[in-house]
Amino acid sequence: MQTIIDSITDLSLKVYNANDENILVLNSSESLKSMGISKNEYRSHMNQYNDLAAKGELPVPNFYFLEFKNFYGIETNSKCMLPDDFQIYVLDAKSGITYEPRKACEYLMPEKWKNGFTKGIAISLKYKMVLYWFATW
Repeated sequence: MQTIIDSITDLSLKVYNANDENILVLNSSESLKSMGISKNEYRSHMNQYNDLAAKGELPVPNFYFLEFKNFYGIETNSKCMLPDDFQIYVLDAKSGITYEPRKACEYLMPEKWKNGFTKGIAISLKYKMVLYWFATW
C-alpha cells in the first residue's frame, strides 16, 4: 500500500489531511446549513474561503453524503466530513466552466472557484478505505 501512496503523492497537485484548516471544501454550505449558521458566520466563512483560494488551495468534495456516522459508526468532525485519518490527494483541479451547466451554481465557493472541477483520491489506512472522486460544478 505504501508504494501506491508514494505514487499518488508524486502525482498530486496537493495533499491534505482531513483535519487541515486550509482545505477548500466544495459545497460546504450543506454542512453549514445543517449547523444553522448566521449571516455573520456565513460572511466570515466566505472571507476565509476567498483567502484560501487566493493562497492557491484546491477544492475537495464535501463527503457528507457518505454519512460515516450512520453507516459505519465513525465520527466525522472535519470540514470535508471525512474521518480524521484520511489523507486527501488532489490529482487535478481547474476553475472555470468545464461543462454546460443545467442551472446556476448555488455552491458556497469563492469567486475564483465559482465553477470548475476536481478529481482525486482519499485514503484511510485505519479504516482500509479508498475513495475516488470527480466533481464538476
